[in-house]
Amino acid sequence: MRKDVVLYISQSDSEFVKKDIVFLNNHFKVIHYLQDWGNKKNVIYLFLKQLVFLAKTVRKSDCIFIMFGGYWSFIPSLFGEIFNKPV
Repeated sequence: MRKDVVLYISQSDSEFVKKDIVFLNNHFKVIHYLQDWGNKKNVIYLFLKQLVFLAKTVRKSDCIFIMFGGYWSFIPSLFGEIFNKPV
C-alpha cells in the first residue's frame, strides 16, 4: 500500500518539530527540509537553494506542511499553488 508523501518545511530542528516528524512518520512518508534562516545575509542563497530543492521534490509530494509562517514559507506556498498541492 502506498503511503502519502508529506513535504515538511521548517526553519528549526526543535523538539516539537522532531515530535511532529515522528508522529507524521507513523502515517505518511515524510521528507523533512530544514534550513537555518537566522543569518539574514544568507536569505537570497537560501531562497535559491529552497527553489532548487522544491523543483526536484514537489512533484513527489502529496502535500506541503510548513512549520510556522515566515518569508521562508513564500516559495513552498507558491509551489503548492502552482502544482495544486495542499499547503
